[in-house]
Order: sequence, then C-alpha cells, then structure tokens
Amino acid sequence: MPDISAIQNTPDVSFIDNKTIDDVRGDMVADFEAFMLQATGSKVSLGRASVHRMILYSAAAQIYQAMQYVDRAGKQSLLKYSYSEFLDNLALLKGVTREPAKAATTTIRFTASATRTLATPIPAGTRVSSSGSIYFSTMEYAEIPAGSLTVDVLAECTATGNAGNGLAPGEVSTIVDPVPYIISAVNQNTTEGGADVENDESLAERVYLAPGAYSTAGPEDGYLYHAKKYNAANCEALGITPPMRKSDVHPGQLRDLLEWRYPETAWVECGWRGMTLLIRVVDGVPAGTPLSETGAGDVVAARDGIVDSIRTKAGTALVQPGDVVRKGQILIRGEERTGSGVRAVSARGVVMARVWDEAAVRMDLTELHTSYSGRTEESVSVVSPWFALWHEPESAFHQADVSRRTLPLGGFFLPLTCVWEKRYECEITKQNRANEEITAEASIAALRKLREIIGTNESLVDKWVNCSMIDHEVLLAVATGERLVDIAEQIPSGAPDK
Repeated sequence: MPDISAIQNTPDVSFIDNKTIDDVRGDMVADFEAFMLQATGSKVSLGRASVHRMILYSAAAQIYQAMQYVDRAGKQSLLKYSYSEFLDNLALLKGVTREPAKAATTTIRFTASATRTLATPIPAGTRVSSSGSIYFSTMEYAEIPAGSLTVDVLAECTATGNAGNGLAPGEVSTIVDPVPYIISAVNQNTTEGGADVENDESLAERVYLAPGAYSTAGPEDGYLYHAKKYNAANCEALGITPPMRKSDVHPGQLRDLLEWRYPETAWVECGWRGMTLLIRVVDGVPAGTPLSETGAGDVVAARDGIVDSIRTKAGTALVQPGDVVRKGQILIRGEERTGSGVRAVSARGVVMARVWDEAAVRMDLTELHTSYSGRTEESVSVVSPWFALWHEPESAFHQADVSRRTLPLGGFFLPLTCVWEKRYECEITKQNRANEEITAEASIAALRKLREIIGTNESLVDKWVNCSMIDHEVLLAVATGERLVDIAEQIPSGAPDK
C-alpha cells in the first residue's frame, strides 16, 4: 500500500534556486556596475555607503519579497508543500474534497409526566444541554403516542467538532426549550460522531492514495471499480463475482444486458485485457424530452449521414444500410406489431452511420520580410512610471528594429528604471510565399482544427484537405473527416422535427 512518507522524504525543491536576499543584492550591484561599464566605458565600483547601493538594496528587498511569492506559488502545485485552500484546489484534480466538520449525535429519550389520551408532540429543534453548556437539538419532529410515556429521538450537537463527543448516558439532561407535558429528557448513549474539519495532513494522504481508486492493473479493487460502476446488480445477477475463470464470463451477454438496462448510453464495450474485465460505457446525447421505457416515442437521426448498420431493440426500423438520412428523419418507429394489431412502444436502438465534419482555415499568401542596412543608433534614458528624466532623441530611421535592455534602479516612492536602446535600420516588405509551403502549413492547421472540433479521441475512417485561393491573396484550406457514429436520438412520438 502506498505510504505518504514517500512524499515527505522527497528532496526539497526551490523555484528561485535557493537564492537569499544577499544573493539578490549582490546580483543587482554586479549588474549595475556591468551595465555602467558597458554604457560609459568606465569601470564603476559602488562603495558600501554609496547612495546608488542603498537604492539597489531597497529595490532588492521588494524583488526578493516577490521571489518568495513566486517560490510559494510554485510549491503549492506540489503535494509535499501545499496547504489550506491551495491543497483544496490541488485535491480537486484527483476528485478529492476536504471532509467538513461534523456534529456529534446521540439518542435522547423524552418522558411525559403521565399517560395521555392524545399524542404529545415534540417539535424538531428542541434543545437539551449538558452541565457544560453543550447543546443538542432534535433532528426531526416526534411525538409520544397516546397511552405511552416515552419516545426516543435522534439529536445532534448545535456546534460541529469534537467538543460534543464523549458525554456519557445521562449527562445531556437539561431541557432548554420546555415542551408541554414533558418532565425529562436524557441521552441514552454516549455522544459521538463529531469531528473537526479535516486537517491538511489527512487530506494530503487521501490525495496521495486517490489513484488507487481507479487502478486498472487487474486487482480486485480495480475490477470492482470498473466492472460494477454501472452494473453492480447485473454482474451479480449473471454470477460475475471475483475471482472467477475467464471462460465463465460472457462479455457479449453482459454488453446486451447493459445496453438494455441503460438506454441513455450510446454504446457499451465489454472485453478482457489480460486478467481484467474492462467495461467501457459511453453516454449518448440526451434527448430533448425524457421518456420512460413504456411511453411511446420514435428514434430519429441526430444529424445527416449514410446508414452503415442498424440494431433495433424496440420498435420498427424504417431505414436500412446504405440509406441517406437527414437530421430529424425517423429511423425507428415507436410501434410494434402484435397478434392483435399494433401497439405503441418507446423505440430504442443503435444506428451507426457515416458522417462528415469540416473545418476551414484561411492563410495569407504573403509574409513580411525584413532587410537590414547595417546602420544603428543607441540611446540611454532613465524613466519612472509617470515621466522620463530626459526624453529619447528622435530616430533618423524610417523603419527600425529595436533592442531594449532595462535595469531597475530601485526606489519605493519613486521607482526608476535605466533603459538602453539600440536601433537597427531596416526595410519591411511583403513577399509571396511558396505555394507548396503555405499549402502544407494550411493543411496541417485545418486538420488540427478538425481534431479540436470532433475530439482528439475520435477515430476517423478517412480524411482529406481541399485548398483554394481567394482573390490571389488568401489560401482557404477545408479539412473533411469521415467518422462512423451512432446518430440515433430518441424523441416523443409525433414531436415536431428539430
């Protein structure tokens, strides 16, 4: 069984390379001296009492604080370090939620002062307390029957957590909310069941163990999780209980039973993988109006297509393989012939059809090309978020690429930044792209978009791409994919076409 200590014993990680405040200060001073040497050609060495060093140190404090936030943010994605609300969000990725606080419960016996000819009511929420001011309230309405003296009622502590646990029988006996004709109320068993909100350590351990709930490696737990998720009763009815021989299990029979029991599914697949029985159930598209198995209804086409095969479970098939059908066309009529005539049924079945999906992509036939003259310009400026200490000179170039480097100079109330810019004179022109290159790129993009539309796990029978030019400026690529899907959709009999 997995041990949470494996997580706790993993090596520590740092998303900031274990940098300290002294490291950041040293790096900023070194960068400043290097930039000044590069910009002025003169070596600059900041003294320990230099104003510039103090500015850099004050900026380093803020930068290091931001680095701490970055380090913490990265660590919160790791189970070893995650805590509080961060751990709650991490746990959701495994389908695990933190256990909320629970209130302790007990059974309280209410006793009437004398037998009565009428029932004696005890309202829900009637409170009874202990000497330690711990309150329990009844969870439901109850009454002492006529001619009886007592009734037992389940009650829970008004406060969640462990505080309500451990009160022995008889300790909860002070009636806070008087009830007519009731002379006493006493707990009959020790109060228990209260719990505080699950702590981080317990939640982290459950997150670590969560993958065991969906193991497919073949153990008994994996079998029970997969094979009995949809069909616990059906498996037992067929005599399928682990462990048993493969020859005694009939996947086809199990599949038919599941399809009949769960008509909302699109299809069911049952088969063996090694020594593990795998049952895959794919939900179908829900119909617009819920139908019972006994109500009348037809099966219509959910989309256009060509029928490949049809399997009728209830009703009368109106199409056959090879027929072209349109969306909304009736495929299986909700009627069946009997010895005495025709009776209405809820039509059900699987109609596999060839369908086609399309995705279109447009791409320009030209691209921007940059050519450089070899001329350059350089400038240095100091700016703040609100103004520049001096303005950059206007460039003599009509078009230019710009390379920019910045160095924060610090300052909490007046943050300053030194900016170095180098401009490269260039000319930007449009050039036609090679037809083979743009056709291949557009085709790949169209096929990728088609996959996004139909889903990455869907299987294609065939696929192709058609390309055409629009006004000699744009290439239009249309990707078409052919699939084999179940187009059956159940609707009430006589409902208007969609």
